Amino acid sequence: MKFGVRAQAALLSLHILPGATYAQAPQMTPAQARQALLPYVVAPDTTLTATPVTTMDGFGGGAWYLFYGDSNGGRASSYQIDATTGQKTISYYGATTWDLQANDAPPFLPSNQLAQSARNFAAAHFPGYIAGMPEDDNGGRDPVINDADGFWVDFNATAPSGAELPVWCGVGVEEDTGNVDDYMEKYIPVTIDTNPAMTPDQAQAAAQTWIAQNISADPDQTALVTTYTPPIRLKVEIDPMLNQELAYEVACRATMVLVDAQTGSVVGTEDWAGMSLPGHKGPQKGPTLPKKRRETLWPVFAHPGVGYDGTLVRSAIQTNGAVYLWAGYLKALGIQSSNNGRQVQLKRRNQRLKLSIRNQPRGSTRFAWKRKGSLYLPVDALESLNGELRTDATGQDVTLNDPRAPAARTSTSTRRPEASSGSNKAGR
Repeated sequence: MKFGVRAQAALLSLHILPGATYAQAPQMTPAQARQALLPYVVAPDTTLTATPVTTMDGFGGGAWYLFYGDSNGGRASSYQIDATTGQKTISYYGATTWDLQANDAPPFLPSNQLAQSARNFAAAHFPGYIAGMPEDDNGGRDPVINDADGFWVDFNATAPSGAELPVWCGVGVEEDTGNVDDYMEKYIPVTIDTNPAMTPDQAQAAAQTWIAQNISADPDQTALVTTYTPPIRLKVEIDPMLNQELAYEVACRATMVLVDAQTGSVVGTEDWAGMSLPGHKGPQKGPTLPKKRRETLWPVFAHPGVGYDGTLVRSAIQTNGAVYLWAGYLKALGIQSSNNGRQVQLKRRNQRLKLSIRNQPRGSTRFAWKRKGSLYLPVDALESLNGELRTDATGQDVTLNDPRAPAARTSTSTRRPEASSGSNKAGR
């Protein structure tokens, strides 16, 4: 089976392993990469080539190491690993000969036998994780794909709490022999508590309240999207800045809402507001909101210069005339921080800044905001430490480490203009 479109698409949702700063993620040496791949060698290969082919297009411009198996003069199988994330993409060629014979069409093995072959391989090669061997279940969709790309089985894992884990592997099996010929893996050790403090009903209520206050007062817009299965999902979210968070994903008519499962805070949205969803009519006009909203979530982007070009999980918050950024992104901005519960101290290079911590947003560069247990810092203040932090009031978004941003400001301006009305923008 050649590497199919499905497997290729899976590579696009690349995550990185925790435990490293964003700008200086550790990379495997060629010897370490080879050692990590050796357990996946299968006949007719007995080992891997000693020297990898290196391409610098992995995470953050890092390296992918590509090794070849030793059978057929090194032309049989390929073993590829991202030197930063450990993500593996393996293709076992040469396990059968029938595809070299154009006129030969051998009988295929029964689907249940092929699926069992995939399960056996996953059990033997997939790393350990919290809840043991995962079910071959893909979000309610059929995990077994049998199409022109061949026979492919997805395996996901959940914690005992039911939270979806950042654990996945896909196994491709040859239909005539049952041999595994393609394999992909994403495995990220979970370092946070996966037991939620909030119930799904509480998460739904938090999402619906936020929609009513920020998007539409029309009750129809807070209804769950029943075509999204399931409409409320508990999952471990990992953003490209290495932050882990247990969150409920609540699919409402107005927007997909991300609710922190420990605090009940709304921390992000997937903006489909104003769009028609499968099985539903488009949003209808309801009671209008006051001009001044209590909170508006602004998407946070990372510039390619910091290794990732895309939307981060936890949004910035615009309220009381100021924009606040979650403290979890400070490391990506090169800013060190410490706090004693009353005051946070920030340092970058030879610059220092102290902010008092308040439980209510003050719309001022002098105050940090403790919002339901999470610390948020005014973007205006952070811009004085890192001039490449760019806020776009027109597009209602924030970009980290953008070299196009103006030079660092040292003004003491304390307020931003109120954002214009309208739904959030989740992409550029």
